[in-house]
Amino acid sequence: MLSAPPLPDFINPHPTETHPSYQTVKAMMRAWQRAGGSVIESRRPSRISRKIFRRQPLAYTKSEAVVLPLMGPLKHWIPVLTPNQHRELYLFCWDVWPSNVSNWQEIFDHLRPRKVFMTASDAARAWKNQIFPVEWMAEATDVSMFDPSTPLIERRIDVLELGRKWNWLHDSITDPLDKRGAHHLYQPDDTTIIFPTTERFIQGMEDSKCVVCVPGSITHPERYGRYVALTQ
Repeated sequence: MLSAPPLPDFINPHPTETHPSYQTVKAMMRAWQRAGGSVIESRRPSRISRKIFRRQPLAYTKSEAVVLPLMGPLKHWIPVLTPNQHRELYLFCWDVWPSNVSNWQEIFDHLRPRKVFMTASDAARAWKNQIFPVEWMAEATDVSMFDPSTPLIERRIDVLELGRKWNWLHDSITDPLDKRGAHHLYQPDDTTIIFPTTERFIQGMEDSKCVVCVPGSITHPERYGRYVALTQ
């Protein structure tokens, strides 16, 4: 997958490493380490932000490699790097959508990465003719975090609509489920998060008999276009 350049340096710009979508990055780092690279998690969000806001370049040596995960085109989290200063810069990108192409292009033009990984296969195909290699790397979940042993009959949530709602589907199943006395759990509005922590998310999944998750290409085509992707 990746060669093992010397002294790879791992920057984590996310609030928490326990987000389920983050498992792929962690697995990639472990694979890199097994291949002979030394993975160091050396920067935290607060330190990155202070460096960027003061316009101070982050300190790297030419022998170091950097993997920069970006959950969306967050330009204010980009390290201040001189173009071509860093030959071993890799980007791992979530949320590469048709609606934010210009923002991503600005990031790629500025950072000039060695390689870019994208979690949506449609996005990877759309960006394949760049001057840098683009590869699809799907999101993944560490299944060891979940306990599937609870029998379905003992689980309290009959139907869980996880994440954004598809109104057509929601309206079609709500009344029938209500008449059956089923426990139907879903996000009631655009701001309420039914599982606000990773622990609650895991418990909710383990306590559900049926989980429905609809891709954004169906629920919000103005943002996602025809890109079909499910964030785990």
